[in-house]
Amino acid sequence: MPLSRWIKSLLIGSLILGLLPLIYIFAPGSVPGFTPVKNSWQMSDQKILDRHGKLLLTTRVDKQRRRLDWLPLDAVAPVFMRTLIRIEDQRFYQHGGIDARGFLAMLGQRRGGSSLTMQLAAHLNPKLKAQGKFRRPWQKLQQMRMARLIEQSWSKEEILEAYVNLVSFRGELQGLEAASQALMQKAAHGLNAEEALLLTASLGLPNAPWPVIARRACRLRSIVAVQTDCAGIERLARKSLNRAPELRSSVRLAPHLAALVAASSQDVRSTLDRRIQEVATQALHTHLAAIQAQNVHDGAVLVVDNATAEVLAYVGSSEVTTRNLFVDMARGARQAGSSLKPLLYAEALNQKLITAASLLEDTPISLPTSSGLYVPRNYDEQYHGTVTVREALASSLNIPAVRVIDMLGVPAFVAKLRGLGFDKLADTENYGHSLALGAADISPWELAGAYVSLAHGGVYRPLKLFLDEPTASQNSWLRPGAAFVISHILSDRSARSLTFGLENPLATPFWTAVKTGTSKDMRDNWCAGYSSRYTVVVWVGNADGSPMWNVTGISGAAPVWRDVMNALHAEEASVEPAAPAGLVLAKFWDANGKLREDWFLEGTAPDQQKLADRRWSLKIQHPLDGTLIAFDPDIPETQQALFFEASARLPPGAYWVLDGEKQSQDRVRLSELANGTHRLEIQNREGRRLDAASFEVRGGTGIQVSQRPR
Repeated sequence: MPLSRWIKSLLIGSLILGLLPLIYIFAPGSVPGFTPVKNSWQMSDQKILDRHGKLLLTTRVDKQRRRLDWLPLDAVAPVFMRTLIRIEDQRFYQHGGIDARGFLAMLGQRRGGSSLTMQLAAHLNPKLKAQGKFRRPWQKLQQMRMARLIEQSWSKEEILEAYVNLVSFRGELQGLEAASQALMQKAAHGLNAEEALLLTASLGLPNAPWPVIARRACRLRSIVAVQTDCAGIERLARKSLNRAPELRSSVRLAPHLAALVAASSQDVRSTLDRRIQEVATQALHTHLAAIQAQNVHDGAVLVVDNATAEVLAYVGSSEVTTRNLFVDMARGARQAGSSLKPLLYAEALNQKLITAASLLEDTPISLPTSSGLYVPRNYDEQYHGTVTVREALASSLNIPAVRVIDMLGVPAFVAKLRGLGFDKLADTENYGHSLALGAADISPWELAGAYVSLAHGGVYRPLKLFLDEPTASQNSWLRPGAAFVISHILSDRSARSLTFGLENPLATPFWTAVKTGTSKDMRDNWCAGYSSRYTVVVWVGNADGSPMWNVTGISGAAPVWRDVMNALHAEEASVEPAAPAGLVLAKFWDANGKLREDWFLEGTAPDQQKLADRRWSLKIQHPLDGTLIAFDPDIPETQQALFFEASARLPPGAYWVLDGEKQSQDRVRLSELANGTHRLEIQNREGRRLDAASFEVRGGTGIQVSQRPR
């Protein structure tokens, strides 16, 4: 060292030592306690926790520095503490805050002779920070005084623990845990001797190039007896210091929640359940990976507690297959497909416009609109004739749904949807009858809220994502009986079989009510349903709106829904809900003349007495009583027949009787009938006559039929 520099350092040191008595006059008279310092510590990242306090993810809120949780002293590798003390303050356990001997011994070196306690004092009091390379003499005096006070009220272990948390390392890293994870990619308790030496050598050199720190570590290795040679230290420095520090969170579940919370140093407790979040995330990842070749990259899953409307899982995208990682599809607006049909039928039931047994025509229909004729079609391009409401909804038939919204009115349905939290709906005039088939853009979040209301007896409550959210008001939009009937239909595997068959991903071994949906050009797949405890909504598609290739709600979203539901009920039963008050179980005749049974709101069930008397109202419509029938001479007699027709399908066990003989068919060849009068009857299984008609057969040319009223 040049002589002039040595003399200058000696003079400064002598001045400070000579002014030591003045410390007690000018320096502060108190220091904060260890516990307040520890309790005031705040991470640079905000923690988002699940309902049980388990970590879901962290998001950075402090842009000036990076620091992690407070690090207990017993979580520090012992080799680091030995290295730190040997290099920074060898007499730490002997001095009372000021190491005068060490201070004098280091006057000629670049680094000052501050003890660990003095360094801690500078971290506790920002006024003691050096202005430039060195502190001013009055700052040094105050630092020494504060160090003495710390030693008087803190234990040595508390001093060391506070130091390893408050000390700054490279760049913006503060605290040993942040430095260890960002630079060495491991927790502080796992540091080895070489890593401890390199981190200690970096103290006080936050922006120094890595070779500078490597050389310093090489010079200091003899102090701590590290076995690695300088070449090994250089390799470690190049690997760990020659890059931007990177702090990786050990957990990254529900990343889209970060955009939904206000930036704060306070931890946020969500309503999510980490176990359920992991289940939903894995189910989506697994299935999307399986169908990715069909141009499917994105999805979203929500799981909600029916009783509280609290969200238990929030998966906004698949980090495995997505091309739009930061797009939250749980809130994204996509075309609804058939997922809105249960809400449409529910409102029509609620207004008693229909019942589960009402007959709807699944036949071609054309509706005039301002832009021309609207001609809806079923997904499979087939028609099923007259069907019940139960069959139409469970099998997701399009044309019956259009007939229902025609009865209800599009504006009325739009208003009802808005009351259920569908905030992204456009003005009413933008929708026509196609709204029944999902022409509106909705989000999984909105759909989940509506389906939870079906599961909760028709009571709508906004979904809750954070535990500190105030309880929102409720909206009883649906009679409990109507909600029950819709749930009963959506859980009916037999009624669903018309379109989906009996075995499909919607069939669970426990009670569930579920509906799928597929939008135009297969751009969106939906599967939404609920058990007695949970509601699960799944959307599958592409965030950029591109169509999938041959993927429907059954093959796209339904397998994810099934896997999540099965996991939720692996050890928990799903109990079929009991019918609420205001419902009656009654019989009715379907379109095929079959006597069936279904649930009806009070006042909508068929009159059971009239139903029982229906057998007496069954009438022969052909041939009518008094009909005259003549043979056609241009047609061979053996090819001429008389068909029997009734006003409705014969009930079970009923049959035709001609001239006292039971008939196996509803026709007879005219060649088997003699000229003259014949008697035709309908009889029930007990032989009771339900109706009768007489007709006369005559020979002659041409068919001559005349009828006279009975």
